Amino acid sequence: MSFIQKLWLDSLSKTISTLAAAAILAVLAAAWGYVTKVQWTSTVEMPLWRVVVWALFTLLCVVWIALAATFGVKNAIVRPVEAEVPVPESAANAQPESTSPFSEVALDSPLRLRFRYFKPRQPFSDAPTSGDKQWDGTFLAAFKLIGPKLRMEPVERDVLRAFNKALAVELDYEAVHVVDNDFQAMKIRLENFGVIYFDKQSKQLHWCLTDNGVKLLSKLHQ
Repeated sequence: MSFIQKLWLDSLSKTISTLAAAAILAVLAAAWGYVTKVQWTSTVEMPLWRVVVWALFTLLCVVWIALAATFGVKNAIVRPVEAEVPVPESAANAQPESTSPFSEVALDSPLRLRFRYFKPRQPFSDAPTSGDKQWDGTFLAAFKLIGPKLRMEPVERDVLRAFNKALAVELDYEAVHVVDNDFQAMKIRLENFGVIYFDKQSKQLHWCLTDNGVKLLSKLHQ
């Protein structure tokens, strides 16, 4: 809602309150006149106590209306109205700070991933075409494999699919499927190392590169 709309609605509500107070006063005055049998067009003799009560009642009503009108005007004009300030696009798309300081040396720490491999059967060979193995590398090497895919900020299932494909090419297998628990652990460590962050859009988790991640990826693929 815009500033003008808020100011207009605020003024309207206070005006309605003031009119309602005046209407109540008119009704009370009419009721009082009916009870006391006052004829407004003729002179009526009333006891002194009735005159005092009538005067006090009228004074209180006048003060009440004056306060209501003053409060309404003060709130409609003097009170600042909170205007909606548009969020700059740069602030809306700001990347969250990593919980750990970025260090390329820390990324070079060892990483072990368990996976299941598949390869085509060789003619005249009894070698197995599938099995379970493990990859011993580093987080830096894993980031180098998966980093280029992250420039498009993919959803997690696409990241896993791309990583499996890249690892299969690296190890010369037809297909590779990394164990999900190992993949999730790698994901959390890469976030802690400050090279990626996550953005949840439409109930899907997107992998994104931090500024440090973009710089490191450019360095690794020079």
